[in-house]
Amino acid sequence: MRYIIRLLLIATISFSACSADDEVADQEVAENTDFPDFTVLQLQSGDFFELFNFEADTQSGTTALIMADLGVPQNAIGFSITDHTAGFYYENGSAYIVNIEDRTTTFLPNYFDSASGARHQWSRNAGDTLITGFYTDEFSEELNIRFNGIVDFSPTDFSLPFFNRDARKRIVGNILYLFQNTANTSYVSVFDISEKKLIGNLQFPDEVTQNVFVEPEANTLWVRTLDNIYTYDLHTLQRLETSPNTNGIVIFRYDDVVNGNVFFAGDYQQPASLEASPFIYNIITGEETRVDIRPAIASIKETENFSQLLLYGISYLPEENMWLQSYGAITASGSSEGGIFKINASGEIIARLVLPVIPDFVVLKAN
Repeated sequence: MRYIIRLLLIATISFSACSADDEVADQEVAENTDFPDFTVLQLQSGDFFELFNFEADTQSGTTALIMADLGVPQNAIGFSITDHTAGFYYENGSAYIVNIEDRTTTFLPNYFDSASGARHQWSRNAGDTLITGFYTDEFSEELNIRFNGIVDFSPTDFSLPFFNRDARKRIVGNILYLFQNTANTSYVSVFDISEKKLIGNLQFPDEVTQNVFVEPEANTLWVRTLDNIYTYDLHTLQRLETSPNTNGIVIFRYDDVVNGNVFFAGDYQQPASLEASPFIYNIITGEETRVDIRPAIASIKETENFSQLLLYGISYLPEENMWLQSYGAITASGSSEGGIFKINASGEIIARLVLPVIPDFVVLKAN
């Protein structure tokens, strides 16, 4: 089971003018057709979450208010969403973990105790595990990682002497990785979340790490530095291959990795009517492919008479070779609309699903 989470605001598009690249193409767009199971969270006023669960079998869904209906307090100081759970973290060290599929809530009264002088840096929920980055005292800058079971709540701590608040981190399935570049060396650490164990540490002297890519289904981890691409067995960190990095493409946040292909939102060279569109990068060959959605977006704007369009996260559906593009729009009358476009590999919008909420966060569950 894969859970894919889309948090990235891709573009704000105002259509007072269109470039030659945005020439409007005639297209037929089906309504509410063949969309997969997913969950949407809408954030309003910084503290109000609305939940919408969509079912593929019925092509319909239901809404709930996380604070009012599920009993989660307001004024959280932190929020994270991973897989099928959303975490809300509070200044008193408590947390609420919400299963966004069945809408059950788990209360953790004391997931982090700052009375000892430890400083909380960040928290992430991953299935049945809560992960916290912290410093042991007021003056320490050495990052520590704590894994806590949400059910048994037995903590396991790790010290990461080469990491601090600048470390980049990501959870992919059951894997947590962190990487950080220092003046002389790049460091990567990889953890097995369910086992609460460190798989291993990697060091790259005189190199700068750009990305770490994980494909759990292929049991593979790649480290992409400015000079090289290193391929590893995901569960042993045995190096399998080293090849030169032949592409200087910048990837800040990627969506998914399938068969060694990275799916992400790739920037357009500005000025352009869109900031980004679906992009595919092959890790080993360096080949890159853009799915140009500008004509399709211009067409739907003209057909629906939108005055403004916000494009949010892009989700790739490998089984269909399709993309899901979430959006929010302002109509000519000033009303708002949220929804999801289904886009084919040629960049055409082939289906549109109008939602009762604006899709700030989209969690797509694919079998």
